[in-house]
Amino acid sequence: DIFTELSSLNVLYLDNNELSSLPEDIFAGLSNLRTLYLNNNELSSLPEDVFTGISNLRILYLYNNELSGLPEDIFAGLSDLDKLNLNSNSLTCLPRSLPLSVSVDIELPRCGNLLTLIPSSLTVAEGGSSSYTVALASKPTAAVTVTVSAGAGVTLDTDTDTDGNQNSLSFSTTNWNTPQTVDMSGEQDDDAIDDTVTLAHSASGGDYIYVTADLSVTVIDDDKAPALVFTPESPTVAEGGSSIYTVRLAGSPTAAVTVTVSAGADAGVTLDTDAATDGNQNTLSFSAANWSTPQTVTVSGEQDDDEVDDTATLSHSASGGDYGSVTGDLLVTVADDDKAPALVLTPESLTLAEGGSGSYTVALAGSPSAAVTVTITPGTGAGVTLDTDAATSGNQTSLNFSAANWNTPQTVDVSAEQDDDAVDDSVTLSHSASGGDYGSVTANL
Repeated sequence: DIFTELSSLNVLYLDNNELSSLPEDIFAGLSNLRTLYLNNNELSSLPEDVFTGISNLRILYLYNNELSGLPEDIFAGLSDLDKLNLNSNSLTCLPRSLPLSVSVDIELPRCGNLLTLIPSSLTVAEGGSSSYTVALASKPTAAVTVTVSAGAGVTLDTDTDTDGNQNSLSFSTTNWNTPQTVDMSGEQDDDAIDDTVTLAHSASGGDYIYVTADLSVTVIDDDKAPALVFTPESPTVAEGGSSIYTVRLAGSPTAAVTVTVSAGADAGVTLDTDAATDGNQNTLSFSAANWSTPQTVTVSGEQDDDEVDDTATLSHSASGGDYGSVTGDLLVTVADDDKAPALVLTPESLTLAEGGSGSYTVALAGSPSAAVTVTITPGTGAGVTLDTDAATSGNQTSLNFSAANWNTPQTVDVSAEQDDDAVDDSVTLSHSASGGDYGSVTANL
């Protein structure tokens, strides 16, 4: 209540004071305040109600602090605000509640106003075509135009019904979340190298001003020497479970190509190249039209009586056109499901910068007897935040495993918080499992 007797104050200078925090409602009572200087301090965060009671404020200086985020409604009560200086902070977006009429000295999008690109990356062959979609992540305040541009190597068209290649998409307050299609073609070149092209998306209109997004496109060269491309190059499958990998050709063939897949008699796996056909198939067919399209092979791991992981070599032999002598091997790891219950953390330790983030994965060592939940808890005063599900609002702290996905690593995102000292900190993340035969299993990272 230090300012309660200063209701007639018009200008308040609190700059250059090494302030690291402010109490809630600190400015309550300054009903006639017009200009507030909070610049050149060490503020890393602000309470949502810090500006309550100064509704007549017109100019606010917050530049040269350590702000990395602002509460959504922090400016909600500042109806007369005209000018906001936020330069030299670590902000990546501005609260959506900040009126567009306010003059801000930095060009940042409103928080939550994002472009949704599906898929988030794309592969197209030279001379081939593909497509992706664009939508807005939140309802805009007015009509929005998204302009798409690309470097050399691809051509774009946002409207195939209009002559020529168009490069813009129009969204309104009613169709903002309806995906719109961008068609893309890979251009030919004379080398034998895959190219990477970035598609830049820039929005304008309403509160989507300054919103941008990029999409990475790999243009697969069709002039490469004949070879088989496997993804991933070394898959893992659980005993009693199944996994997949894909096969494509490295370059355009001169004629139709058949790839035959085989595993040794004692390999410990079975293969199927066509799940829609009865029985286990073992061939894949490619042409000049689909050579760059990955085709799926399903691998099933067979049970055995030991507790040792096994490996199997899958042989691939091509025939047809200029692929007549092409072969390729792929090594598959068969993860044993008879191992004693344990948690597998990868990596086993993690290093983060303050204000930075990283991730690690968790999996079970063996197949559980029932569904398993792994709960993660940081130590007291840890200085980190965790999230086990980035697609769900808020920070989640648990992972769910079953007999079907026990060996599939699940990701935990970790963010390091800022503090005021110059000392490195060490934090222990505790993992506690429950369910089935994992009821007493723990692990630390």
